[in-house]
Order: sequence, then structure tokens, then C-alpha cells
Amino acid sequence: METTAAKRISWRRIGLCLAIIFAAGYLATLVTDHVGVWYLARKEARDPESSILPQRLPNIGVADLQGGQQVNDFGYVFDLPWKVSKRTGAKTVSTFTLENGTWVFIAAPQSLPPGLASIEKDTPAETAAFRSVYGILTEGSRYDWMQAELYSSPSDVSFWRSRSHNSRALVMLMSKHAAIQNAKVIYTLSVGRFHGFQFGVPQQAHSPVNIRLFDANDHELWIGLRRAPNGGSFTQEQINAIMASIRPATP
Repeated sequence: METTAAKRISWRRIGLCLAIIFAAGYLATLVTDHVGVWYLARKEARDPESSILPQRLPNIGVADLQGGQQVNDFGYVFDLPWKVSKRTGAKTVSTFTLENGTWVFIAAPQSLPPGLASIEKDTPAETAAFRSVYGILTEGSRYDWMQAELYSSPSDVSFWRSRSHNSRALVMLMSKHAAIQNAKVIYTLSVGRFHGFQFGVPQQAHSPVNIRLFDANDHELWIGLRRAPNGGSFTQEQINAIMASIRPATP
């Protein structure tokens, strides 16, 4: 009887030890996963661009574009400060070389929604995981997503926050860096039927100024301006005038 009781106690100890081992392994996996995501997010947050936050455009003056040229592209009409000396185009992008040498890029409006639409073919489990990380943004507009990305900052990353929280911070910061493209400043814009963001300023030599505008239907229009190698330049007032002139080709 003592031997049988001893065996029972022995098996119980073995079972308890196995349970502890499995639990410790599972906990170690969770901790390792959490630390890994936090480390990557913290590394991304150390990039100086992570601390750049949108601010109001200080110069709202509008230049007179008389003497320039009106162009019609991708369903929109807009005015440019100078005559167009050369135009090259593709299905989704048009490039205008102006008489003063400035280059203007226009990208076709994008209307595909972000978020869940991009993973609509995934499994319910993957969709649920996506929702658990991004929450209400999964139902948001393209503008909502860009705004969330640009307002993300190093303070969003914390070892004491959940894995899903740091996962979101990591993705937002990575997306922010991709959108900024070496700009030193981000401005918020609200012009007529559009709202959006401006990346960079004309005074920043050798760097383009990128403008991301969204209309009431969340269609995104991307405009880029770049100084020419020969010294052609443009001003913030001219950029403002270009934005103010944008209107649908068909009312």
C-alpha cells in the first residue's frame, strides 16, 4: 500500500512538474514575443522623424498665377505658376516641367479604402487579429489612417503596454517614415473641398514638397513639387495657389 501511495505521489509530482514546465515555456514565449515587438517599436521610435508632428500651415498667402497655365489631368483642373514646357505621363502619374525648370508631379487619385478592405480575403481569425490591433481605424477612411500615422510619436511605445499596442505603434511609425520622405516639417491643410497634409517646405533645398489631399469622398490626390537642378524655385504662396485652384474637370 505504501508503494502504491508513493507511486501516486510520484506521478502527481511528475504531472505538476510537467504542467509547470509547459506553463513556463508558454509564459517565456509570450514574454519573448512582447519584448521583441517592443524592441522593434522602440528602435523605430528613435528615428528623428518619429518626433515630427503635424502643425498648422503658418503661411496662408495665395500668389497670383496669371501668366501660368491651366492643366487638366486625372479628372481635375488646376493652375500652375508657369507655362508647361514638357509633359510626360503614365497611367497613374503625370510629370510637368515648367518654364522656370520646376518639376510638378501629379498622381492619379486613389479611392481604395485602407484597413479591412486590404485583407478582405483573409480568414476571420486574421481579420479579428487585425481589429484587435487597430480598433476603430479598421473602419476609418484613408485620411483617418494617414492622420493616425502622422500623429504617432515615440511616446506611443512603452514596455508596459500590451503587445497589440506596441504592434500598432510600430506599424504607424514605419508608415509615418515612409510618408515623410525626409521632410523636416508636416503641415495640416484645409483648402476648399480638400483637406490633407504638406510634407516639406520650398526653402528645403534639394528636397521635394509633397502634398497629400483628400476630398469629401476620401479620394486621395498626390502632388509633388521639386526644385530644378538649374535653380528653378517656387514659393509657399504659389503652392497655396495651386491647391486653391484644384477643381473637378466635370462639375
